[in-house]
Amino acid sequence: MELDRNDYWTIASDSEDKMVAIVWTEQTANMTDGDFKTALELLARYAEERSDPTIMVDVRKFRHAMSPDLGVWRENEIVPRYNAAGIARFAYVIGPDFPAPPNKEPSKLAEGEDFLTGFFDREEDARDWLSAR
Repeated sequence: MELDRNDYWTIASDSEDKMVAIVWTEQTANMTDGDFKTALELLARYAEERSDPTIMVDVRKFRHAMSPDLGVWRENEIVPRYNAAGIARFAYVIGPDFPAPPNKEPSKLAEGEDFLTGFFDREEDARDWLSAR
């Protein structure tokens, strides 16, 4: 079920898989850090409201050049909301130009995260891992 859409993203929920997902578009090349924050705040809100224990982020078309402070903002403002929502697994679907390869063993990326994060080069693999909770 689609929850939110604009030029930069589509956020949807899959009640069967108990997942909230965001798919970024190539238009993200034109978005601001404020737009990025709005998207993550919406994603966290939908995860909280729906009690979906997994999140999938498709970054294959993500083009925004993020400022360095966005990572710190995410850790301080968004990660605690994911933790409170009971997120157990968080998957990124990445493209061939992603700076790191897919990981075979998902792990916690940052201090304070209560969930595992995995990077996958195929959406099907991400969905399989997310549903294996």
